[in-house]
Amino acid sequence: MAGPKERTFGQVIHERRRQLHLTQQEVARRIRTSTPYISHLESGKRHPSDKVLGQLAEVLALEPGELFFLGNPMALIAATADACLRAHTKIRYNAVYKPARPFPAGLIAILTTIAV
Repeated sequence: MAGPKERTFGQVIHERRRQLHLTQQEVARRIRTSTPYISHLESGKRHPSDKVLGQLAEVLALEPGELFFLGNPMALIAATADACLRAHTKIRYNAVYKPARPFPAGLIAILTTIAV
């Protein structure tokens, strides 16, 4: 069974811009850059700096982290896995090993795949 198609960062920017009825020119003007640069971001030819990412998030009414993770879903999985592993490691070094919650089966499968 095929999963839903993952959106690229550029597609996320394009879709959100269209939802807000903004043109590339309007977005470019608001973040003080060129229209071709916005086009390149949407087409995946360029990647924004942290500064531009923050400005885009503001113009598109999104949190910078939300915008980043919407465009990079694998980064969200990695960040979640890292947080789980850090929490699990802290618990493991307690005097008695009692995890607060077991890892979800799906996450175990992802971590196993990444580790192999």
